[in-house]
Amino acid sequence: MLSKIKRFFPFIITIILWYLSDPLFNPFGALSLVPIYYYSYVRRQAYWFGFGLFMSFMLDFNAGTLFLFSSTFIVTNWVNEMYGVIEKETGIKIRGFSSFLMVAMILFFIFSVIQFGDIFGNFLGASWLYLWVVISYFPLSSFLGWVANDR
Repeated sequence: MLSKIKRFFPFIITIILWYLSDPLFNPFGALSLVPIYYYSYVRRQAYWFGFGLFMSFMLDFNAGTLFLFSSTFIVTNWVNEMYGVIEKETGIKIRGFSSFLMVAMILFFIFSVIQFGDIFGNFLGASWLYLWVVISYFPLSSFLGWVANDR
């Protein structure tokens, strides 16, 4: 029974983090990017590419963007497959996550400036979201590793 829970936990925690969106602490479910990245590169999970792409579409749906997070997910996977950029890193791979998230936030900033026009406010919002998700990566990845009994 415990092995089945461990098998389905990555999918469940990603959906929960996406669903529990809050305007201040989890805008449009952005914290679900942590398990999407973690189970794509740090601790590979079976069937994760399709599920990660689906959850990226769901993030796009919540954020009101067309293909922003999905394209970031696809491009990151493509660059990693072609050049192995993230594979070369050891540990929890924070540099790769930071790069993955930075690309998403730059695209999000460009989208929000085109959509809403306020450059300074959108820059502060994108910067705050980037810092919040990167800081949240440490406790969330530690928790995900603890559940999987990584030592």
